[in-house]
Amino acid sequence: MAATTSSIDSGVGEAGLKQLLQDMVRRESAKLDQETRELGEQCDQQRNGLARSIEAQTSAQSKVASLREAAAKHEEIVSDKQAELDWAIEQQAKTDAALADAEQDEDEADNNVAVSRAKFDRMAKELTVRKSEVDAVKVNVTRRVIESLRKMIQLEDELEPTRYAPVGSLTSKLRHDTTVSSYEVRSNKHHGAERAKPMDQDDQEEHGSLGERGFNTSEGSITMRAEDTVYHDATNSVRMPTSPSSGGPDTPELVTDTI
Repeated sequence: MAATTSSIDSGVGEAGLKQLLQDMVRRESAKLDQETRELGEQCDQQRNGLARSIEAQTSAQSKVASLREAAAKHEEIVSDKQAELDWAIEQQAKTDAALADAEQDEDEADNNVAVSRAKFDRMAKELTVRKSEVDAVKVNVTRRVIESLRKMIQLEDELEPTRYAPVGSLTSKLRHDTTVSSYEVRSNKHHGAERAKPMDQDDQEEHGSLGERGFNTSEGSITMRAEDTVYHDATNSVRMPTSPSSGGPDTPELVTDTI
């Protein structure tokens, strides 16, 4: 406007003024067009950036949704695993308690076994000693029975001329059975057979000829031969000569064979 005023003042004509205004409008228009283009380009850039941002936002939202779904699944899995873990911990506690009880029972069983083994060993030793004592008693009883039989045979030989006459008891009482030819020996229950009877024909044939005297007792069998006497119990056999004239010693001979 200053230029216009100056032009007018300087005597510029109306045509020049019009041209001057047109130039000014053209320049301003060009300037505005340039600014508009720049703003348009900037708007396009902003629009593209916004589109990319929206696309990124959509992708991020989709990713967030997917992650939220995965997180929910993982949370469910974690919840299940936590329940399993709690159950496993509870079972472990029960197992530990049962193991402690079992170990205590095992210790008690070991202790009981040790006590039982000690009792068994002690009883085995006592049984061994008792067997030895019983064996000694058997030998002693056998010797006493043999001595009693020896005395009985000697008494019989002195009293009766025949071999099948009645036999006297150890108390010197004679007894004769009129129906069955028999021999009877009475003695203490703890020192041999309580009752002895002669063998029948089958027993005589099995144990020896008629020249032998055989007795069946609750403790075994007794066979008396002309030359010696044999006593059989459940464990041992003892042979004893009836007299020194039979060629053997005048003492009992212990023969360890089992009947």
